[in-house]
Amino acid sequence: MLTFSTTVVQDVVTSLRVFKAFPLSEVENLYPDGFLRRKGLGPDQWKIGLRENTSDAIWREEKIAGPVSKNGYAVLEITFSPLGVAHYATLSQGPDYQFQSMLQKKPCSGDKDWKVWHFNGDLSLNACDDHGNLLVTSRLLESSETNLPCNVVQDVSKGLRVFKVLPFTEVENLYSEGRLCRKGGGPDKWKIGLRENLADAIWREDKIAPPVSKESHAVLEIFFSPLGVAHYATLCQGPDYQFQSMLQKKPCIGDKDWKIWHFNGDLALHACDDHGNLLVTSRLYEIV
Repeated sequence: MLTFSTTVVQDVVTSLRVFKAFPLSEVENLYPDGFLRRKGLGPDQWKIGLRENTSDAIWREEKIAGPVSKNGYAVLEITFSPLGVAHYATLSQGPDYQFQSMLQKKPCSGDKDWKVWHFNGDLSLNACDDHGNLLVTSRLLESSETNLPCNVVQDVSKGLRVFKVLPFTEVENLYSEGRLCRKGGGPDKWKIGLRENLADAIWREDKIAPPVSKESHAVLEIFFSPLGVAHYATLCQGPDYQFQSMLQKKPCIGDKDWKIWHFNGDLALHACDDHGNLLVTSRLYEIV
């Protein structure tokens, strides 16, 4: 069976560290069950805003609630392991959230990436899977408190499997280049659309360029390991992409989650980090 050439990816992301500033009066609420909880009832309050920089986290809290000082406020540092990023970036919320990922980067218009992340749920500040593998760890800066309870998360993500249906005329390029490339020059063409369900991938290709059949098309199955999901979900593109993540789930309006993913770049079909750890692997097969 033909295989794709291996791409070695440098500087693979090993974690995501974010910050949240909040009043000291709320600190004691963290300790009974170890969760940072959403506030309010409106759609704008159904998420927890997090920043990659402490100064931006403090600035944001000041903008919302007025002056922030170390006498009245605390800064919470939250670190997601690669497994934690992969789990929460592939765990989707329901129709109230347009089926978006629980952990996602916020688009930023303009020339500056504000490095804002949204957590669309209540966030366990110390969490591991049922094998003891770390997902999230947190600490209050300038505080000796370390006894946040650890929550065990069941059914942790094992990665992300997606599909793309391609005409035979494009298959040869996959083997010569070892990557699936974007097409066209407009903003709508600067991404690669992927589906979690094979039937949906076939339906989508048939809608764009009919007809689709096993005589003319092949199925490309792509698997992102947890490390691969973590890397591409935290690797951001520039202002043309509003600084969005390279790998992100598309929102879906209505009652159905179409399980659509966008890859905002050219996708290496077999990739590992410089230690040989798998990021992506792919295979081609016939439409049955």
